[in-house]
This record gives sequence, C-alpha cells and structure tokens, in this order.
Amino acid sequence: MTRDEQKKLLIVQGMMHRLEIAHALDQLKSHTQPTALFSKLPSLMKLIMASNAVPLLSTLLPVVFGKSKLSRVVRRVALMVGAGAALTSLFKRWKSSRNQSSN
Repeated sequence: MTRDEQKKLLIVQGMMHRLEIAHALDQLKSHTQPTALFSKLPSLMKLIMASNAVPLLSTLLPVVFGKSKLSRVVRRVALMVGAGAALTSLFKRWKSSRNQSSN
C-alpha cells in the first residue's frame, strides 16, 4: 500500500468515526426528549419498586449522598424526576376527575 493510499484510507476511517459519533449523538438526543422520558417513567418506577432493584439501589447510595460533583448532579436529576412524576400523577388525577364529572 502506497503512502497516498494509506492517507486516503486514514481520511475515510476518520470520516466513518465522525459519522458514527454524530449518529450516536442523534440517537442520544432523540431518546432524551421529554416525551420519551415521560413514557419511560412508569417502567422506571416499577423497576425501583421491584425487589430485585433494592440491592442495586443500596450500591448507588454513595453516588446519591456523597459529596462529589456527580452526586450533586444525581440529586438534582432525581429531584427533577420526582417532581415530574408528582406533576404527572396530579395531572392524570385531575384529568380523570374532570372526565368523570362531565359524564
């Protein structure tokens, strides 16, 4: 393989790598849309309530209650998820009571 062929091959490999990164970022963005997160919230709550998740949660406690920057971020995200779950529950309850009162 000549030097020019190696150079072209390296350029193509770099382009493929950048395309894979762009594709992965696009998938990550599409899976973190609010609608996607709210649709996965009930299954996440079922997982937490399951007895198999209790040992996993006990190993994650230092991440949640630690003093590192990661634990602060985890606490903020957990607070936001909890607030979202509470608001979703209230909205569903309000909507069902409104539907029952109109019937």
